[in-house]
Amino acid sequence: MRGILLVRHGNTTFDDKVDALLDPPIDEEGMERITRTVKFMHEEDFGIKRVISSPLQRTLRLALKIADNNLRVTTNNAALPWNLGDLMGKLTKVVQPKIDYLENYPDIKAPHGESYRTFYNRWSEFLRRLMTYFEVHPDESLVVVTHSRNIDAIESIVGDAPVGDVTPISPEASVTLLAKNGVSWTYSQIWNGK
Repeated sequence: MRGILLVRHGNTTFDDKVDALLDPPIDEEGMERITRTVKFMHEEDFGIKRVISSPLQRTLRLALKIADNNLRVTTNNAALPWNLGDLMGKLTKVVQPKIDYLENYPDIKAPHGESYRTFYNRWSEFLRRLMTYFEVHPDESLVVVTHSRNIDAIESIVGDAPVGDVTPISPEASVTLLAKNGVSWTYSQIWNGK
């Protein structure tokens, strides 16, 4: 299997809160999940040549384990999560309606943060550059260790969902394969992190 492997970080100590750009540590369950994910990735023949990570420690830690001292890990701010400003650090169940509203109206900025469209444009432009790279180098799989909303946005980037109208598809420590299938790109979760 070759393509772009989008890997979500493991559970954090903020699992009931909105972490976004905050960087809480990975909790015990998260460490167990990423250990299983790394084992899965090392047992499969993906032909991984590059590992790219969001610069937050919860993603970078997993990226370094995937690279296993055999590949260089680079960080890229385009793989950062949506900057939710004042909503970060709050209980998810309390602010989820506000986040849903901001996704439904993607040009409205989160208080002291960014709009969903700004996040989406940053991430989709980066991902499209990686897709172009893969088209030129189809035998070289790329790994991007990133965040849930980044992976969920694939429904809009290569699917037919409107910007912001996405369904959560990426559990912690999961792996989603974005692959070229003839002339179109497809995506599927190939590892659920468990």
